Amino acid sequence: MAKIDKLLRDLDNPLKYVPVHSREKYWALPEDRRTKKVWFWPGPWYIQISGLPMDIDSILDGDKKSEFDLFDEELAKTYPIQFYLRECWRKHKPVRWLEIELYSFNRMFRDFYYKWIKRTFKPFNKEIRAQIPTREWKDLRDMIPDVLYAMIIHYVEKDNGAEMTEIDYSKPDEYGEREFLEKRNQERSMILQIYGWAKSGRAYTRKKIEEALDEAHKNRKKGLTYEEQYGEMEKLEKYLVEKDTKYLTWIVENREILWT
Repeated sequence: MAKIDKLLRDLDNPLKYVPVHSREKYWALPEDRRTKKVWFWPGPWYIQISGLPMDIDSILDGDKKSEFDLFDEELAKTYPIQFYLRECWRKHKPVRWLEIELYSFNRMFRDFYYKWIKRTFKPFNKEIRAQIPTREWKDLRDMIPDVLYAMIIHYVEKDNGAEMTEIDYSKPDEYGEREFLEKRNQERSMILQIYGWAKSGRAYTRKKIEEALDEAHKNRKKGLTYEEQYGEMEKLEKYLVEKDTKYLTWIVENREILWT
């Protein structure tokens, strides 16, 4: 279809128009000078006129026909089927319409495939979404830190968001760029600190809490005080809560820098 569209554009090329500027001169020419033979049409294929004079009266008076209107009527009378087909093609551009429809369908299919097929089997933020179980219960107080820490892990491992920027202190800092880079490196250093806690430090602390609890249960019958029995466990729990509060608060307060 693209080839046909190009062919018809070539046929309507101004360089191939009949070089006259009046209807009378156009129709006075022999037919072989105002038509041509083409392989896709059984009869003579008319060539458009190069130009017609502008009629000011027809422009000011909408009811009066212009030279172009009169010439089209003559073409329609002489070549009725051909004129109809060529005018439909020129005005409605079926090839262009088909291209637009195919493009729209392609976009629709790509959106459908991307959102509903590809992302069903390969969803975004898979590691973060895994922290919100759908088939078992999990308290909100446990989900909040798990989700936020999963975001930091994703930011560091998938987005490379915590790469440090090397600062050249040998050059003068004319535009305050060094201060900006130093601040950004401090932020990234904090992100890496939180990443280390989220990746291993927190799990290690929770493991120590479970070990301290198991040890406290073993010492039940030894006549120890509550402080002696559960003191170590409570100390570790307090440390865990303080660390979580510090890091989670920082994440929320500095969320604007976590873009990629």
